[in-house]
Amino acid sequence: MAKDIFSKINLKDYNNTLETILENKDFSEDVKNLLLSMLYKIENAYQDYINVKVNVCTKREFVKKIIKIIEEQCNDIEFIRPIAENEKYFIDRKIGKIKTFQNENVLLQAIVELSQKDIEFNEKYELIKEPLKDMLVTGSRMNQVEIIRDFNGWSWDIPIKDIENINYNTIFQLFVILFGNQFTDEVLDDVKENEDDENIPNNVILRSKYNESFGLTVDETRVEEKIDYIEIMQDILKEEFGNELAKEFWESLTRNIIVIYASKDEEYKKYVIEKLEEEKQKLEKMQNNKIFLESISLKKKEINQQIKNIDSLLNNNTELKEEYNRRNEKLANKDKIFSVSHLVLMLEKQRTEFLEEIKRLNKMIEPMEFVKIKKQVEDIVEFYESLNITEETNKNQKEKLEELKLTFLHCFTKRIQKASKKEDIDKLIYELRYFELLPDKIVVEQNEINQVEKMLVKKACEMKILTRFSEDDILNTNILRNIFVSRIITMQNIVISLKYEDSVLWIEMYDGNIHDKTVELKITEKTELIVKLKKKIKVWN
Repeated sequence: MAKDIFSKINLKDYNNTLETILENKDFSEDVKNLLLSMLYKIENAYQDYINVKVNVCTKREFVKKIIKIIEEQCNDIEFIRPIAENEKYFIDRKIGKIKTFQNENVLLQAIVELSQKDIEFNEKYELIKEPLKDMLVTGSRMNQVEIIRDFNGWSWDIPIKDIENINYNTIFQLFVILFGNQFTDEVLDDVKENEDDENIPNNVILRSKYNESFGLTVDETRVEEKIDYIEIMQDILKEEFGNELAKEFWESLTRNIIVIYASKDEEYKKYVIEKLEEEKQKLEKMQNNKIFLESISLKKKEINQQIKNIDSLLNNNTELKEEYNRRNEKLANKDKIFSVSHLVLMLEKQRTEFLEEIKRLNKMIEPMEFVKIKKQVEDIVEFYESLNITEETNKNQKEKLEELKLTFLHCFTKRIQKASKKEDIDKLIYELRYFELLPDKIVVEQNEINQVEKMLVKKACEMKILTRFSEDDILNTNILRNIFVSRIITMQNIVISLKYEDSVLWIEMYDGNIHDKTVELKITEKTELIVKLKKKIKVWN
């Protein structure tokens, strides 16, 4: 039914669409009414949300997604009383059931979470794949609920207590600004559910055809097919901001998500501490040439023995058949090795890998390569130590987030320098305003913010996007920087009137004709304005 509805509808009448779907749902009237109320709030608030956020999908795309989740994935919705502050809803993906507090915001969060799939990153990113996944999934959930959490159709207000994880929220928003909403959605939505084990044929002939790459397991072939989004992210940063700044931002992002995830998961925290000790021991061995050479020699002996064992099997059919039977006895039916010839291919593949490892170990003891590898290990140890994983959690997270926001501003500065079109400057002004009003209470050094504001204001005035109030860049910035802390939703509606009295310049800000606030600016040196006092002047040209 969903396909028929969405193939014909233009989504101008969202409520009628949802009502049609709800007719075929066994929900209570209260549940149906709350779903319709939630959709009304989304529709009512979305234009303000787009104006403020800029990095968002269209209302049509968002509403269509929510309606499809309700149609295709929500089988049962039940109201409950909240058990605790952070336990306002429960979901069961297997049966498509939601138990939720009777509130539109909470219901939307539950619906979004019900639809979220597991993000998979390549196993080579063992250290960061779980923290990055956790940040993106949690951040995306908070991001989508923001529409009705922070916007009510006439104002923009952020209830901090309703934000699931303040630090994750900030990190995710910085991520979206730098990478864009479209790319972020692609990472989050590019999830192909793994085929169930039952889908792998039990018949040995069919199973051999199913696994076309002899010598590789099904899981190995799946891994090879995955898009390496982490590598793509790093390449995007390098292309736009250069290698040095890209590395600075990525490492800061990584430190933040590791520290937050470690505070939530004790096992992961132990893992990070163990990895630090492993790398320290590796470095210690490398600092003693004799010990290092002995360890390399020992590894090579072990690998050579493994190669001999494989050669012995490959040259003796009886031993090979025994090995084939021995392995299959331990494997589940779906994982059994198809034939002895298949085992031969697997062993030959393993032998090639061992030979490559021998080559790698031989290269490690070459002087130039040794220096290079030692530097890499030193950098890894330095990174692990910079995590301060055993430090007091809140203080550590605060310091890491301050560092990330500062690095973000360096990237943002590069973006301002490159901007050459009016629409780019417009977007940057909105993004900087959004950044400055993030509800994390993490204060970046004011001088850094001032420099970014000054650069953006100067460029916007030169391009005649913003009105210049004074030829003096410092005074002009001090007047116009107030737009970055204003919650007037459409910044093009901002009007300023200036009044001067007793060395104080009073900056009156209006949303059109409605007074918003008055800001006091002390004037220490005589400077000239190029606008009339007590006259309402539009900030946006």
